[in-house]
Order: sequence, then structure tokens, then C-alpha cells
Amino acid sequence: MSGDSVKVEHLNDTAQILARNAEEVEELGVKAPNVPNAGPSTALVGDALVELAQAMSFVAQASANAADAVQASDANYAATDQANSRQLSGVGEHIPETSGGGTR
Repeated sequence: MSGDSVKVEHLNDTAQILARNAEEVEELGVKAPNVPNAGPSTALVGDALVELAQAMSFVAQASANAADAVQASDANYAATDQANSRQLSGVGEHIPETSGGGTR
């Protein structure tokens, strides 16, 4: 991995950032302003605000999904790493020792 890549031990930190961002975007949606009176353009402005709100909702959902995926990947990596560690620690136990004298 290059020096600027995400490191495995930082996956939970990354997931927490993504989850926090999802919550913050959702909170912004609650604070959305009312549709202003823009005369004949009011409907168009309202439609634009609806589209922006929907886009924000998609961003929040994507960020939450990414957080879940990162946490799941971190858990899978940790489980695989532990299983490999256990397997490697037991490798020497299964190799029969041979005497240096050969066969008689």
C-alpha cells in the first residue's frame, strides 16, 4: 500500500467519519428553508429545492451505507487475520520431526 492509502487499522475511524457525515447531512435536511415566494418562478424554485433535498438524502444514505460496508470489512479482516494467525501458530505442531540418522 502506498503511504496515502487507507490502512486497515483505520477502517473503524473511516466508518465513524462516514456515519457522522450521514447524520449531519440528515440534520441539514430537517433545517431546510420554506419555499420562498418567487412569483411565477415559485414552482420552479420549489422543484429545485425538492431535488436538492432528495440529493442530500441520497448522499446521507450512501454515506451511511459506506460506513456499514467499511465496518463490515474491518470485522471480516480482523476475523480472517485472527484465523490465519491461529492457523500459522499451529503449523509447526503438524510437522513430524525427523532424526538426523536416516533409516536403518
